[in-house]
Amino acid sequence: MSIMVIVSVYKEHQVLDGLYLVIRRVIPNDQLFILIMSTIYGILPVPGRISIATGMFDTCTSKCKPREELGILAYISTHHYYLWSPLEKSVIIVLASAGITYMQFLNYMGIYIAMMIVMTVYYVTFVMKPVEILNFKNTGKPRVLDPVILVSGVIACCFDLVDVKLFFPVYCLYVMCRYKVLNIITRIDWKLILVAAVIIALSTVVKSHSDQLLDILNMMTTQYGLHVALIASFCAALLLGSSSKFAAITALMVSIYGVAYLPIFYIFDFCGYLLSPSHKCVHVGRLYFKTKLVAFYKVVGIITLILMLTSIMKTLMINE
Repeated sequence: MSIMVIVSVYKEHQVLDGLYLVIRRVIPNDQLFILIMSTIYGILPVPGRISIATGMFDTCTSKCKPREELGILAYISTHHYYLWSPLEKSVIIVLASAGITYMQFLNYMGIYIAMMIVMTVYYVTFVMKPVEILNFKNTGKPRVLDPVILVSGVIACCFDLVDVKLFFPVYCLYVMCRYKVLNIITRIDWKLILVAAVIIALSTVVKSHSDQLLDILNMMTTQYGLHVALIASFCAALLLGSSSKFAAITALMVSIYGVAYLPIFYIFDFCGYLLSPSHKCVHVGRLYFKTKLVAFYKVVGIITLILMLTSIMKTLMINE
């Protein structure tokens, strides 16, 4: 809610126009601009970064043309993070449980990181319909203070110096006072907030039974072998829709099958997490830009299918 209000005020008062104007002089191509912006928005190691990404897209794109595909871009640009970031808890859990170094993990994930980058670039360049970029105006003296405070706060959140759930409400109050904003009710997408609340509530109920689910998964895996284990771990990650839970599933599978099978289990479980209907980011990005569910799952489904097929082929090649 705080991010929605901040973005609305930023857009209304053209706070970021001066900054965007400088960037556009360097990057006049619309597709390249969107690709670079999505990369910047997507690497923020803070909880709920898709909310930040969707909001920031709102400050630089026009609503005159359909923007449904931005919901897909916001999603995929904020979730490659789980394949490489040493700050992500899913990566930390797997490193600790498997007893490997971060460089070893990157070696395992290297091909999949490259594929995610290539598929994102391909999507923006050849699949995504052109998005109309706003005509940023030269407002004279650039408004530096507000963006500096925002960026500094986000950096502080990235290093856990400030709680992200505290920073954005406080910064929102600052913005409201600075620009004399009172009508916050109309600036909030209440439908999105309601759906997100319901998804979080349902996923919390499901996650409360995660220990029992892991026990069942352990029993099935030891009895039926690798093929069933891959399907079962994927389905468990799909059901739970949690980054820490999919990492816990991967850790369990690796403890049974060994570190050699870490890449295939990590990718399968990561893909289950990406596709999970209980994953709130699916609905935040989709509802914010009114992206159709079929279109969303078509793109994300193809990406996950390519990743899983690659992991299968790579594992078969190694075993041979």
